[in-house]
Amino acid sequence: MILITGGARSGKSSLAEKLAAQRGDKVLYIATSVITDDEMAQRVEIHRQTRPSQWITHEGYRDLGAVVREKGEGCHAIMLECITTMITNLLFEQAGNVNAEEMDFTALEQGIQQQIDELILACSQSDVPIYIV
Repeated sequence: MILITGGARSGKSSLAEKLAAQRGDKVLYIATSVITDDEMAQRVEIHRQTRPSQWITHEGYRDLGAVVREKGEGCHAIMLECITTMITNLLFEQAGNVNAEEMDFTALEQGIQQQIDELILACSQSDVPIYIV
């Protein structure tokens, strides 16, 4: 696993895409964004248009360990864009519309930790480089 960090819109995705493409033409691209407004829709569309057409794209933020295992088979590299967005989406999904005073933070943390643990396990069992933005 290669973790690529940096500021917002600093080129993290471009770097990860470049590194993944250098490994071969069959790349699994895991996109974790949820389109919530027009600006996000535009950003997602730009990403879709700029990715090589032969790349396999999975759009989702849940059960990514299973995605790595199932869809990553035979790939030259895997790219997860973006782990922060994945965690944020899991948090919002699990918290629902509950007020902060009423949230069970322990349960929220356990649910997210389980998703992360499964992802880490799948990545550690993979034979290909996995670029995590």
